[in-house]
Amino acid sequence: LAVRMKNGFTWQGAEAELEGGSRGSISGTAQYGVENGPFAACLAFRGLHDQGWRDRSPSDLHQLFADLGWRGESAEIHLGIIGADNR
Repeated sequence: LAVRMKNGFTWQGAEAELEGGSRGSISGTAQYGVENGPFAACLAFRGLHDQGWRDRSPSDLHQLFADLGWRGESAEIHLGIIGADNR
C-alpha cells in the first residue's frame, strides 16, 4: 500500500470549511498550498468539537498535516509532519 499525500507541487491555493450541528458539534478544515520555484509547502488542519449525546462524552479532535518540498532536475525531497491531539 502506498499513500501519496497532498503537497505544494500537486495542489496550490487556499480552502476552508466550517460545519455545525446538534449537541454543540462544530468542525472545520483549512488547507493551503503554495509553490515557489523549486520549493513548495502544503499545510492542512482539521478540528472537531462535539458535546456528545450523554453526560461526560464530549470529543475534541485537532489534526495537522504539513509538507515542505524541494524539487530538482532529477530528485524530489519532502519533509512531512503529522500531528494530532484527540480526546
